[in-house]
Amino acid sequence: EIEEIAGKWGDKGYWSKRFGVSISKGTSKAFKYKALFELQFQLLEHYMQMLTSAVVSEGYAQVKEGFEREAQERARAFEKLTDAQDRTNQSVEQLMSEIERVS
Repeated sequence: EIEEIAGKWGDKGYWSKRFGVSISKGTSKAFKYKALFELQFQLLEHYMQMLTSAVVSEGYAQVKEGFEREAQERARAFEKLTDAQDRTNQSVEQLMSEIERVS
């Protein structure tokens, strides 16, 4: 829409740009087009902020998902470690009981 407004403004003649009156707005054409451009650029800025927020949110979601996945992997690794330690302790206890039986 900015391009359309810019095209209309570009089509205006020299005198119309400086001294033309907009019947619909009741102001000068320059003021009318200035207000239109300001509105369009405000909308553009708003859309860019929305896009930035969406990108940041998506990035945060991916980071959070990665942290959750890593936490699960750490929990599994810890569980394997404690299971191995339990098996080692059981093996040592069995070995000790066999040594005591033999002695």
